[in-house]
Amino acid sequence: MNKFLGAAALIIISATLASAAEKPADFNRYYAGMRVANSSLRLSTKYRDFWGDSAYDTRRLHPIGFGMLVGYRFNESMRMDVEIDYMAAKARSGADRLSMNSNFVNFYYNLYNNRIVTPYIGLGMGIANVVVDSDSRGKAQSWFNFASQFATGLEFVLNDYLSMDLGARYRRFGSAKHENGDWTDVSAWQFYAGMNYKF
Repeated sequence: MNKFLGAAALIIISATLASAAEKPADFNRYYAGMRVANSSLRLSTKYRDFWGDSAYDTRRLHPIGFGMLVGYRFNESMRMDVEIDYMAAKARSGADRLSMNSNFVNFYYNLYNNRIVTPYIGLGMGIANVVVDSDSRGKAQSWFNFASQFATGLEFVLNDYLSMDLGARYRRFGSAKHENGDWTDVSAWQFYAGMNYKF
């Protein structure tokens, strides 16, 4: 999955750079924004069962994530941004506690340009710091995991400077090794809302 997202991101990057010269002279190139994301986080832990065979234990957490971003619009169809996110969660049973920060470079393509509502798709790559603390397995922490995402959403133009984003994205944050030797893989579906200010 990561290889597919990486290859697709390279295609979008190439198309973005090739079309950068098409922007109008009066185009608002830069923007900054904030995001709030409701996450369905999947923790999948690989371990050895009683017979020594590989087995998986899958759990779900539902944290709220917060992010900030700065971006650049190449033209009316292509844009990119750098996004920094943080989220933390604790299972109701107390068995799993997670904290994670991630840094993404995202590329977006507008499927249809509209002055009010614009649908878009996007791909992103970055790094993530994953910390999973488990009562039974011990702490797992991994620095600089390769992370990837696929996103789709709608941009609602409020005026010449403000717009609102509503969308969904799938993210992979990589794996971390527990003190007992088990590995936990982290991924998430997120539904997000945000505001962008163009300047």
